[in-house]
Amino acid sequence: MINETTHFITHYHEAEATLAEQFITLLEDKYGEIQKAFQFKKSTQKYTFHLCNNIDEYIEKTGKNKEEYQDWMVGHSNGRTHTICLLSPNASAEAANQDMEKVAVHELVHMLFDDATSVAEEDAEVWIAEGIAVFYAEQTELRYVSKTEYPKLIELIGFDNFADNGGYDYAGIYVWYFIKRFGFEKFLEVYRGECEWQELIYDGFEGEAIEAFAKEKQER
Repeated sequence: MINETTHFITHYHEAEATLAEQFITLLEDKYGEIQKAFQFKKSTQKYTFHLCNNIDEYIEKTGKNKEEYQDWMVGHSNGRTHTICLLSPNASAEAANQDMEKVAVHELVHMLFDDATSVAEEDAEVWIAEGIAVFYAEQTELRYVSKTEYPKLIELIGFDNFADNGGYDYAGIYVWYFIKRFGFEKFLEVYRGECEWQELIYDGFEGEAIEAFAKEKQER
């Protein structure tokens, strides 16, 4: 089935119409919130959203192959085709155990940053691109973060290093603190590659970021 709304053209299976409607409403709401929060211009092109009700469909729609697919891959965005793919929570145990609404917002952030910066997600430094998506989707949880044994930003360069060093747990905090210290415009410059982040990051930045984030959480 196909449902066309203000900013999205959604493809889904009839049996998941109710679930698809929930995701469509979420994405439309978050689209407006993100545009306002980051003061991005609205895209003139609608986004395609696939809610995939099985893994084979997800692999097909994301352009992956069965060899590279892993169980944790439940959300995907492609800025070049303006497409978001989400594996239905009914399709796998991994998807069912995740907060798929946060995954959907995560992928939407990637898409909007691709448009706003004219830089594809995969061309930006991974901790920067993933960090802003993790932070805005509220996927950072302090229970997964250590205040004493944490990766430095230099250890999160390149996707393999990023994943192996727990980048998804820490990058959202580091990006949040980077914006707090240097401002959103400077963050955009770094995202676009107009400014080297290494020139701004100082020894102890990561520890400061974690402490400040924990303090902010406690004060809320």
